Amino acid sequence: MSPSGQLIDANPAIYALLGYTQEELSWPAAGSPAAGLHASLLAVLAQRDSGGSFQGEYSFSHKNGALIPCEICCELLPDAGIPAPVMIRLRKIAEQKRLEAQLQHSRQDYQTLVESCPYVVARLDRELRLVYLNRPLAQTPVDDLLGKTWTELHSQFENYESGRDQLLDIFRTGKATTLEGRYRDSRGIIRYFHFKICPEHGDNQAVTSLLIIAHETTKEKQLEERFCKAFRKNPSMMAIISLTNRNFIDVNESFIKAVNLPYGEIIGKQPRDIGLQYDKKKATFLQTSLEAGKKIHNYQLQITTKEARTLTVLVSAEIITLGLHKCALTTFTDVTEIKELKFQVARLDILNIIGKMAASIGHEVRNPLTTVRGYLQMFHGKDCFHQYHDQLATMISELDRANQIITEYLSLAKAPTVTLQRGNLNQILHSLQPLLQTDALQSGHDLEIITEPVPDILCNEKEIRQLLLNLVKNGLEAMAVKGCLTIRTYAAETKVLLSIQDQGTGIDPYVLDNLGTPFLTTKEEGTGLGLSVCYHIAEKHRASIDIHSTADGTTFFIAFPVLE
Repeated sequence: MSPSGQLIDANPAIYALLGYTQEELSWPAAGSPAAGLHASLLAVLAQRDSGGSFQGEYSFSHKNGALIPCEICCELLPDAGIPAPVMIRLRKIAEQKRLEAQLQHSRQDYQTLVESCPYVVARLDRELRLVYLNRPLAQTPVDDLLGKTWTELHSQFENYESGRDQLLDIFRTGKATTLEGRYRDSRGIIRYFHFKICPEHGDNQAVTSLLIIAHETTKEKQLEERFCKAFRKNPSMMAIISLTNRNFIDVNESFIKAVNLPYGEIIGKQPRDIGLQYDKKKATFLQTSLEAGKKIHNYQLQITTKEARTLTVLVSAEIITLGLHKCALTTFTDVTEIKELKFQVARLDILNIIGKMAASIGHEVRNPLTTVRGYLQMFHGKDCFHQYHDQLATMISELDRANQIITEYLSLAKAPTVTLQRGNLNQILHSLQPLLQTDALQSGHDLEIITEPVPDILCNEKEIRQLLLNLVKNGLEAMAVKGCLTIRTYAAETKVLLSIQDQGTGIDPYVLDNLGTPFLTTKEEGTGLGLSVCYHIAEKHRASIDIHSTADGTTFFIAFPVLE
């Protein structure tokens, strides 16, 4: 406005505040609708000081007749011409009062929120001095802590130096951060805290103080340490596996020992990436059950390690959440030895019965069979019995089969002491290769023999040959359509391993759990003694037999101790 009260310009907020149009305010005559407002403005101008300024409160009339209390500020604009116009700023006092009341209410709400917050809320100034604390920190009274600097408090914090550097860095960068701290309270007890630290800005946007929210995590840390100890030192194999990608997130010492791999080669890998083999259908069942919210308890599973060692484990698992990821906390209880022990006890009981039977009737039955076979052989060669040639041949064949059964009975009944001499598994295998190739061709299958250099073992060559023949025969008979039987020898640490792999349809789980039990057979004309003899031979050689069977085939692993 001009010093005489003539309106020069106004912003839209003036028109909105007073209700007049630009034309009405520009017409200061007595007949103007805004004449009363002009009179009020002239009265304000008259109150200016010698410098041309005025600041105070004044009530102006709205176009509708209402009085509007305003805060008014007048000052000269010396660079805008002569005489210098006056700039007038109006702010409605009611709105200001409302904003001030709202601000006060917000401050009260903030204070109530901070005072009732279950967490410790503190404020540090630029000298890292504690200027506010809403509650005692780890049972240390507020008055004992207020006014102290970070340096004075450092004796209670174990990570004082690194924490101080991070606090000072917030003043420089203005970026919030988090800290984990160990605090020793007045009783000397270690308390764990999680600190969220946020910068507080002043009018010039500079960081003036730090707001710290401290959440005590002592109980969580104690539970975490107890779980960690129980997890790491558990005698059973334990693993945490992601349900998203089946990667190992963590494993304990027993698991590392069982798979014989460094920790770094396991974490982040899937079970098959580290050479573990298992039944895919069972693994899928386990994951599906967990995803459906079910807990797994003592589910039996066979796992073959990278070193061809087969373990029978009981799997127990449940879902846990790590961050945003669902994982399976899994325990593998190794019952291989227990299962083997039960199997051996049952097997010995049966072998004891077989031994008694074989000892009592073996020779008595064998002698008349030899006589009968001799006469049948003689009749078979005479022309007068030519018309019965096929029948006689069948009778001789059946007598030979009966004699073989008796031989196997007697073999199982013999004491496990045999003469063992230095020998090489590759040499024995190569000496049998022509015979094994012939058996494979007659069965309509292929045979592949892969040998790697292996150290010598203590063995009885005759019995190793019988072991090979029995296992190869079983492998060939297991393949209904043309397939390939693979025999392989290799060394692994202190063992010489023989593996025989077929491409059949696998072994029924019940049969697999009881393999080696005398008289257990799936063949129409089988005696159920072939594998029993193999186990008996392995026992004499201090060797172990492990079996891995899937729908794609079965592999027998026989591990012999290396000759020292």
